[in-house]
Amino acid sequence: MYEGDWETAISRNLTDPFDFQLGDWYGETWTNFAKYSRPTLDDSWPAMSKTVSHFNIGKPSDGGMRVVPDYRETDRIVFANAIDQLLKMMPSQPIREQDMKLKGAWGANR
Repeated sequence: MYEGDWETAISRNLTDPFDFQLGDWYGETWTNFAKYSRPTLDDSWPAMSKTVSHFNIGKPSDGGMRVVPDYRETDRIVFANAIDQLLKMMPSQPIREQDMKLKGAWGANR
């Protein structure tokens, strides 16, 4: 942010008290990470593991300010299955006609 951005936002009533709480939290977690190699000293933000989690930065009243496990797990499963199905549909050998069109498009004389 540029100098004066906060003052402008405050004067136009574009801020929420949570904005400052979140800003303070970010400052504290980055400082902790730099000093102690972990963002929270109470271990409320666990180390990376095979379970991909994320920190929900929403308001606490909306379920935020906490680590949530299985980040986009459903999306990951759907994507992995879709890729698997698409790969099964691909021919094992290039289709000769398409292969020839590609060669012609690139000017290859093979």
